[in-house]
Amino acid sequence: MQRQIGYNKMVGIPLSSRKNHHEIVIRTWMDTIARDGGIDRYDDLHVDQIDDHWKAQNLWVSAGLESFELAVGIRDAEESDLTVALAFPLESGEFRKRLSFQTREELERNFDATPPSLYLFCPGTEFWTQTAQYVNVEDVDWKSLFGSNNSIKKCLYMEYKRPTSEDYIRSVFVVG
Repeated sequence: MQRQIGYNKMVGIPLSSRKNHHEIVIRTWMDTIARDGGIDRYDDLHVDQIDDHWKAQNLWVSAGLESFELAVGIRDAEESDLTVALAFPLESGEFRKRLSFQTREELERNFDATPPSLYLFCPGTEFWTQTAQYVNVEDVDWKSLFGSNNSIKKCLYMEYKRPTSEDYIRSVFVVG
C-alpha cells in the first residue's frame, strides 16, 4: 500500500482488505480523539481520509454509510455511550432553504464540495442539541434517503447561521 500525505491509495486492493483497512483507520481516529480531547474540539474524519478512492462525489453516500456503520460497530463493541454521527455538508446560501429534498438523488444534488465526515459526541453535546440564534433542526425520513439500516437511530437536517457569516450553513446528520 502506498502512503500519500496521510491518505491511503486503496484502488485495486481486494474489498475485504479495504474494509479491514477502513475499520483500522476509523478505530485509530476514534481512539485518538477520545484520548487527546478531539471529541471536545469536534475533530472529524472525512471519508476521503479513510480511503483515497472515496474522493469521488458519486461514492460519498455509500462511503459515508459504510464508515458510519463501522464506527457504530466499534462504539458498540467498546460499550461506549458516545454518539456517532455522519455529516453530509450541503450547499450554503444567503437565505434559508429549509428541508428541500425527499430522495437520495435530491440530497446528492445539494452536496457542497466537502466530503461527508464522521463525528463523535459526548451525550448532550451534539451540534443539533446546542441552542443558538438562527438554528433550524428538522427530522429527516432517513429510510427514503438511505433505505433500511439498523445502525441509524435518527437523521436530522440542520441549518444555521454563524454570527460572523452572511450565509446559512446546511448539513444532514445521520445519527447512531
